[in-house]
This record gives sequence, C-alpha cells and structure tokens, in this order.
Amino acid sequence: MADTTALLEQLGITKKDSFLHNYIDKKNMSIAVFVGTIIFFLEMIVLAVEFSLTKQVNKFFVMRWISRHLPIFIPVSFTYIGTAIAAAVYLKKSCKNHAISLVIIYFQICVTSFFAFSITYSSCVYGKFFFDLVLTIYMLFTLYILNPLTVIFFLSAALATFLYFINANPDTRHLLTPQNMIYIGTEHLAVLIVSILRHATSIRWSRAESKLQQTNIDLQRISFYDALTGLKNRYALRADYDSYIGRDVIVIMTDIDDFKFFNDTYGHDVGDLIIKSVADHIRNDFTEKYSYRLGGDEFLIISTGIPIEVFESQLSRKNKELNKVTVKGKDIYSSNSAGYIYGYVQTEDMLREMIQLSDTQLYEAKNRGKNCAIGLSYTDAKERINTESVFTIKAKNKSGLDMLTSLPNMMTFRNKALLILNNTNLQESPMS
Repeated sequence: MADTTALLEQLGITKKDSFLHNYIDKKNMSIAVFVGTIIFFLEMIVLAVEFSLTKQVNKFFVMRWISRHLPIFIPVSFTYIGTAIAAAVYLKKSCKNHAISLVIIYFQICVTSFFAFSITYSSCVYGKFFFDLVLTIYMLFTLYILNPLTVIFFLSAALATFLYFINANPDTRHLLTPQNMIYIGTEHLAVLIVSILRHATSIRWSRAESKLQQTNIDLQRISFYDALTGLKNRYALRADYDSYIGRDVIVIMTDIDDFKFFNDTYGHDVGDLIIKSVADHIRNDFTEKYSYRLGGDEFLIISTGIPIEVFESQLSRKNKELNKVTVKGKDIYSSNSAGYIYGYVQTEDMLREMIQLSDTQLYEAKNRGKNCAIGLSYTDAKERINTESVFTIKAKNKSGLDMLTSLPNMMTFRNKALLILNNTNLQESPMS
C-alpha cells in the first residue's frame, strides 16, 4: 500500500503537501531566473550577429530573415527577461504561493512554445524540417520540476497542434515522413521519461530535506528547551540576547519560596510538580517566548513592550495568588518571590548586568519575608548596589538574619512556621 502511494505521488496523481510545493517552487524559480537571463542574452546576441551580417553577406536574405523573425524575437526576448525578474522577486521575498510560481513557469513555456513552433513552421514552409528549435521546449520541460501528468498533456497537445498544421498545408505535408515521425516520437518519449524521473527524484530529495529540517528542529528544541517545564533554558537565553538589544525591557528573576522544604518533606516528585505548576503560570502570564528556566526552581522572564506601571500592577495582583498542586487528594500550596530591573538595553553586557541585579533584588525580596516582588530601574540599581553589597546581601539572606539588626528575619520565622504546620498536617494525614 505504501509503495503504491509513493508511486502515485511520484507520478503527480496524489496531492502534494505545502513543504513539497515550497521546495519545488523554490527550485523552479531559481531555474526560471537562470533560463530567462541566459536565453534573453543569447537572443540579443543572435540579433546583433544577424544585423552585422548585412554588411558582409547577401543583404536581401539577411533582411528577409530579420523581417520574418524580428516580430517574434523581440517580444519573446523581453518575456524571458520579464519572467526572470518575476522569479527573482519571488525568491527575494520568500513567497510561498504555488499558483504564482506556476503562472511564471507556464507563461515562459507557452511563449517559448509559440516562438519555437512558429519558427519551425516557417522553416517547414520553406522546405526545411528544422525541428531542432522545438528542442527548446523539451529543454524547459526537462529543466523544470513539473507534474508528469501536466507535462504529458501539454506536450501531447502542443505536438498534435503542430503536426495538424504541418499536415493541413499541402506545401509541408511531405515532410511528415516515417523517419521524421520516429525522430519526433523518440524525442517526445525521452522528455516524458526525464520529466517523470526528475519529478520523482525531487520528491525523494524534498522528503529527505524535510526529515533533516525536522531533525534539526527537534535537536534545537532539546538543546534550547527545558525537558521538565517546556520553557526555554540558559542556552536559549544566550541565543536570544540580540533580540533584546535596543528595547525597553523588564528583567524578572523569580524562584519558589522554601523549595528545599517541599523537596525534603514531600519528595522530588512533588517538587517537580510544583516547578511545572509555576512554569505553567509563567507561560500563561508572560508567554513562552520570553520565559526561561535557569535551573532548579529559578526562572527568568524578560518582558518587553509593557509600561512599568502596568507591569507592577499585574505583578502585585499575581503575587497574591498561590501555586497549588494536589497529591493523593492533599492540596500543597507554594509561593514565589521575585526581583526585577527595568530599563533600556544598549548592549549584551548591560543585559547580563540587569539579570545579575534582578537576582540581587530577588534576595532582597527573600529578606523581606518572601511572597513579594521588589524592583528598581537599572539606573537606580546601579547607584545603589555595587559588587560588594551584592555578595553581602546574599550572604546575610542565606544566614536568615536581618541586614540592619542581625536578628532572625521573616524568612527564618516563615521557615519554622511552615515546618511546624506541615509536620502537624503529616501526622494528621500521612502522604504514604
């Protein structure tokens, strides 16, 4: 069954998908640019040679040739250069319109067919079976990647029309000898075979390219996205630095309050559920494009295009909401603390510094009792916080002491209260 489907697809009977259409259109437009440009200049050279011969050979015969062919040469030449320009524009704008590409190709083929058959018929009237010019049409059908059924229909109709006019004219009928017919039939069959093979080969190549692109997308997702949450990771953040330069941004660093407590009390599986719950909230509030999981329970959001007043209002409202996960019928709640820095990003180094300063603000939020968000403008943060104070803040926060009095702070009280409450709950309702 699969082999039959593949055969029907290669013969152009089944419908193509969008990727295959785009692949073939891109190839055909590149060919159209090349063919149109080359034939235009070749025809200009032929005309220049013919005009130059008027001074060297019998002027009467040359002028007769020119008068007979010039009305065809000029419009055909400009048709070729016109289709070449149209195809070049199609490629430059990365168009993905199959109908437009077909119009360009078949317009070029139809004009070529008219040109070739007109010159050939004219030669036959003068007693010469000059069928070689029709090879121009055959050349196009072997160069372009076209549906084999369309090729069969178009070539057969064009050839039948040409032979009809040759046979209808008593002066040219004698040229339809068995030898000439065999010559025409052989060329016709060869073109059909080449066209079918080229179409089938292009389908196989496009399938291989499609699989390669999908593999690259999968590899990029593995390397740029966190497996647990589906958010971007540190590698993606580095790759996205350029996209934030020259923009007003709000850099938010956030993590889960007392996450170690949840891991130690309920186990790492519950900890993973909490992380995924927080990631879902971040994805819904800030979109996946600007959200990153840096590792553990740490998340970074770089928000753009939001006035700081609107952001602070939203953050204040969101910060009152607790994350909830349910394990074996028991609801477990967690909260988040956040630090943020806002300003205009001029360089990558500046963005890195804003991320570092937002991390410092996060530690200040922890020191104020957690479940809150603290932020500053980049300018104010630079004036207030230097490298030594960053490490001092972090060290004192980790110790659980207030920076001013050195007494136990709200974080210490909160941790002890959570421990007492959860130990009481565990005794009343065991988790296992």
